[in-house]
Amino acid sequence: MLMACVGALALLSACRGGGSEAAGNAASMADEARTAAVPVLRWAALGDSYSAGYGGSRSRVVARDGAAAAAGGATAGGATAGGAPTTGGGRATCMQAGADSYARRAVELLAPRLIELTLVACGGALSGDLASQLATAGPAGQTDVATVTVGGNDIGFGELIRQCSGGSCPDLAADLADLPGIPGASGGTGRTAGSASTENTGSTRNTRGSGDSGTTDWDLLADELTARFGDIAGWLRPGGTLLVLTYPLPFPEQPGACPTGIGLNRPDDAALVNAAIMRLDDTLVAAAARAGREHGDRTISVVEWRTPDGTAPTAERTAADGTGRRVGWNPAGICGADPMLNGLRLDAELADSFHPSDRGLDLAAAAVAEPLRHFAGD
Repeated sequence: MLMACVGALALLSACRGGGSEAAGNAASMADEARTAAVPVLRWAALGDSYSAGYGGSRSRVVARDGAAAAAGGATAGGATAGGAPTTGGGRATCMQAGADSYARRAVELLAPRLIELTLVACGGALSGDLASQLATAGPAGQTDVATVTVGGNDIGFGELIRQCSGGSCPDLAADLADLPGIPGASGGTGRTAGSASTENTGSTRNTRGSGDSGTTDWDLLADELTARFGDIAGWLRPGGTLLVLTYPLPFPEQPGACPTGIGLNRPDDAALVNAAIMRLDDTLVAAAARAGREHGDRTISVVEWRTPDGTAPTAERTAADGTGRRVGWNPAGICGADPMLNGLRLDAELADSFHPSDRGLDLAAAAVAEPLRHFAGD
């Protein structure tokens, strides 16, 4: 008798739900059918702290075992089956704030599509670390999509900010700039992959490379990035896609809202920092195009992250040596209205300083998710 009453109540509840509940169930079944028909998208997120999740408010930067390979699993809507995403990057420890990464946020935007996300980006990574990150990410020929941010540590962005905060900005956008993190050339003594990202030898070890007096550090960096992008593309499955993200420009045109006393509120210093990042972003775009021409069976595309809409108002600034510098401005830069980057943080989250804010990470997630919505997979 009790079971009959329970059954009657259930039937009554179903009747009261009416057509809306039935329609909802039908829509859910249709979504499940569509998801089952689409293969799992395998995605590797490579690079440095801008891909490792620094800057956001969801999680703190922590050290993970760089040699470990936790189960990646198929991810839909931010829930990972089988444990945490794979971490690594070829270092003894890999600094990440994985839940904050733009890749994890993009996975949520792409739900209910099943995505197997492997996060191997590490704070402080150089272009020379990408090979070991690929080795950690898995065998070649099995991944559909890779995303990467790289180059900021190669040009010594951390050191640039440190010096500018003290009121003495180096001009890293100059043709003859000494970029501390690029691969050493013949006779060079520059840093190798894995050394501290803020180190600057100050030497002249590779401002001229390979015996060619016309070769600059920027030329060497362009060649290095082209080669690394080619390596990533070749590691993907045939028909795969590499998305190269540019870096957000740090400052608006008038950075006067920045706190005084740290140097970065001076327009001239802000212009030098932005010019260096503008030069780096332009180098990334050129390297991606060059590598793409050499790997026709894979696609290499650029995702513009310089500003909220991907474009940047530019101006020519004349440096002390009389050379013009291409400077881009970001209305949503540090100290701007609704900034997409954090300024200097003196609290427990110091590592999040000068990294994307939640807004910046969300902007990158949306920009990356768009080309992936229509990716067919295997």
